[in-house]
Amino acid sequence: MSLADPAAGGQDRLGGDPAGAKMSTDRPRVLATVTWIYVAWSLVPVAYALRAAVSTTDISPPEGFSLEGFRFALRNPDFTSAMAQSVKLGLLTAVVAVPLGTALALGLRHLPERGWRWVRGGVLAGIALPSLVFAMILLYLFAFVVKIGLSTQAQAIAHVTVAIPFVTLVIWIRLVTLEENLEEQAFDLGAPPTDVVRRVLLPMLTPAMAVAAVVAFTVSYNDLVLSRALCFPNECRTIPMFLYGARGVGDSPPPAFALALMAMALSTVVLALGAAAATHRRRR
Repeated sequence: MSLADPAAGGQDRLGGDPAGAKMSTDRPRVLATVTWIYVAWSLVPVAYALRAAVSTTDISPPEGFSLEGFRFALRNPDFTSAMAQSVKLGLLTAVVAVPLGTALALGLRHLPERGWRWVRGGVLAGIALPSLVFAMILLYLFAFVVKIGLSTQAQAIAHVTVAIPFVTLVIWIRLVTLEENLEEQAFDLGAPPTDVVRRVLLPMLTPAMAVAAVVAFTVSYNDLVLSRALCFPNECRTIPMFLYGARGVGDSPPPAFALALMAMALSTVVLALGAAAATHRRRR
């Protein structure tokens, strides 16, 4: 039986307007156009860097084709050492920040309204705090108060501190999509608190935790200000520090585009693996 009533002038029995309903389901073409323009604009520098990385000249516009820049990177011990340091810091940051950020997000779920406002302000302040200001604070703290060596240890502490608010935000966004009485239901069924977290909440949070781990790794991997401020020996130099301070070998400038693309490729692989892990877990 049709819901449309011819006598009602094309309106359905619920008072809706088929024409208006059709208009509401149309795609927002303006927003889609703006989105695609932004995506295209974002890819322009990447496309140029890719072309310049295989150029035979170090000036613009790129000319010819050569892989010498990538050979330089693979043969350069400073570059490989910086890459290893960045990967080590990124993995360490993810391993430490994800459990701490997840625990903080779970705690936020049970805070009263006033307490939640204060903690939320602290989390957002951690994200909004300028890196340069935070770097100067930690530099003074580690150099004169705590007396921690300005090397990998100081860098790791700084990166974890910066990554925790991002992890907390990612996990909390997932938590707000869950049923509010989910834990109460588990308690009613006789589950102890540890099992509620381990067997109910954590399996549902696994995709978000995978995304949070990728975010933490990326925050650490791309950081320049904190890494540079808290590192004096060359052994703790990271990829952003290497690219920022590269001056070349002899009279030849370094193939900056090739080095940057190799660094970006590793970050992209990590992002892809994290997205694949989150998607696989969500499907399961």
